[in-house]
Amino acid sequence: MSDFFKMAIVVLVISMLSVPSLVWAQSVKAYVDRNPVMADETFRLFVEAEGISSGDTPNLQNLEKHFSLLGTSHSRQMSIINGRTSSVTKWVTTLAPKRTGTLTIPSIRVGSRSTRPLTTNSAR
Repeated sequence: MSDFFKMAIVVLVISMLSVPSLVWAQSVKAYVDRNPVMADETFRLFVEAEGISSGDTPNLQNLEKHFSLLGTSHSRQMSIINGRTSSVTKWVTTLAPKRTGTLTIPSIRVGSRSTRPLTTNSAR
């Protein structure tokens, strides 16, 4: 193997390792602050996304079938550790169930990623 080829491989590997973690780690998860909830109570749905574009926001339209959406806030945390950049964006939406029983929070899309569906119970 020529020295040029070896050097090209080393440069390629170093370049790949120096790419910010935003490119490598893109995950989205959702969870609720409590389950079950009473029919006349609200609860919070958290959607957390790692390594997404700042313009990406969760699509919450599918929630309106079973829940009233009462407001959403968001925050973004960025960190650089040993030269690696990471970011986590969190959206918090207050929901009120429209009926009692077992309700499904469908998959929520943020950018090109989606959460897993959740099941929650609303009791009288």
